[in-house]
Amino acid sequence: MKLLIAFLFLLSLLLTKQPVEPGMACPLGTFAISLIIDVAEYESLSVEQVLDKLCNYLPSEMSDPCNKFVDKYAKMIIEELKTDDHPDSIAQKIGLCAMDRQCTLFPQKQRIYFQKNSKSRYNKSEQELKSVWDKILGELKKIYEKHDPIVDLDGDHFSDSKKLRGSYWRGKDCDDLSRSTFPGKVPNSGDKLFDSNCNGVHGRDENKINYEDRFCIGTQPMGTMVIGDSIGAHFHIPVQFFQADQLSNGILKDNLIDLIEMEGDWPQKSWVTGFDTTPNDLCEGTVNSIYLKMLERNRCNHRNYQNIAVNGMSSPNVYDLLQNSLTESLQKESYPVFGLFQLFGDDICLSMNITQLPTPQQFRDNVVKSLHQLDSVLAPGSVIFVMSLMDGTRPFKILHDKPHPLGHGITYADFYEYMKCNEISFCPLWLTTNETERAYAEKLALKLSQQLYDIVENEKFVNFETRFVDTPQKEIEEVFIANGWDLLKMYEPVGGFHPTQLTNYWLADLTWKKINSLYPDLIPPINPHNQEIIDKFGDQGGF
Repeated sequence: MKLLIAFLFLLSLLLTKQPVEPGMACPLGTFAISLIIDVAEYESLSVEQVLDKLCNYLPSEMSDPCNKFVDKYAKMIIEELKTDDHPDSIAQKIGLCAMDRQCTLFPQKQRIYFQKNSKSRYNKSEQELKSVWDKILGELKKIYEKHDPIVDLDGDHFSDSKKLRGSYWRGKDCDDLSRSTFPGKVPNSGDKLFDSNCNGVHGRDENKINYEDRFCIGTQPMGTMVIGDSIGAHFHIPVQFFQADQLSNGILKDNLIDLIEMEGDWPQKSWVTGFDTTPNDLCEGTVNSIYLKMLERNRCNHRNYQNIAVNGMSSPNVYDLLQNSLTESLQKESYPVFGLFQLFGDDICLSMNITQLPTPQQFRDNVVKSLHQLDSVLAPGSVIFVMSLMDGTRPFKILHDKPHPLGHGITYADFYEYMKCNEISFCPLWLTTNETERAYAEKLALKLSQQLYDIVENEKFVNFETRFVDTPQKEIEEVFIANGWDLLKMYEPVGGFHPTQLTNYWLADLTWKKINSLYPDLIPPINPHNQEIIDKFGDQGGF
């Protein structure tokens, strides 16, 4: 039994692909009807009771639009359930899907169980009610438009608030009222009076030597940065949201708003900028990241990380993102950046068919333009590692015949094709039973990766060096096989595409090893004062 499937898929679709497709009401309505049937059977309740109970599992902020959805459709759903138990056909009959819609997902059931219901309270006029989707979409749009901290009093792109593109995305601002104080800044006057770069190292010793000068000067501090897509942001919808036994414990009430405010992402546990190593049942697995490796080498790098990754980011949009997210004057006041440029596949995933795919030249032009924009703002001495695209055929090959968390005998192949049919697929040319389309998309991905390699070899930049790194997807599979781990655990179970926390661990580990092997001269040295910093400043203010 899977509760609140409709709302959760609404979130996953919104957060993975912008803008929202207008035809989303059909599949989401179908999921909602399946949910009602499941609950009625599982708990032996009347359909009315199920509909009354449904909205209680949501946070208070969502109860009003949920109730309006119930008020709008309940009477029609109840009437149709008396003669039909197929979610796809009911969604058509009540007007959520076109009658000629060929997209179907759920198998024909036996007869459903539901008790005789009492006098219906669902009689409000449809014209009196605002669509649930309109309200939710409006609220989400406010959050996701800028991809910059909403709480940022001094306008330096850093915040002392965790969510809403705050310190989970970039190091915590230790003074949000001062534009001259932010993580990664080259310190003012050795930070003898206050901590201008928020790394927790400040003040003077008994000989009146600044601790920043004593512990950090000459150790080559560098900030960690990722510019990329949903994999860089670590998109993740917890599978626990689909488990009935978790709902009575308030899992949605306690966590759903947080997930919305985080755009469905977990950058604090991501493979590049992850720092939060505390256990979390909703995002299980050990955190490993490029930032933690940089911090281990030099404690002066504390809080110096920036996650500039956005769900659905493709090459045409990176330039505008960089213009909005990075201010030249502030970056020039900062230490150099140790950066990852990773567009793992949205130039392919955002295309609904082969004719919409970009040409290699278009992709190249977009990337070159973006890298030159980045060059105009970063501090001299930075380095950018440009990563190849992922092999997008692998998730389908591994998952296609396996059961999806939706249950009802639905496989991932069924789920992928249904989403594609409704034109809201996560990646329609890779997540498809059409082998020809998958092969075409993969050939293009190789050509786009070749363009990235060629850019690194031939384009020159003033403030950073570039190096090419092959994404270690194949090597990660080899690690799973060698350890006897099920390859299913490589990819998130809800969407069946993004890497799990375990995969992210090895993505960080193997990428770091590749960089260390191929380009050891670009990895900054170990700070010999690390233990002294720990002895004097402890956790340096934490995160």
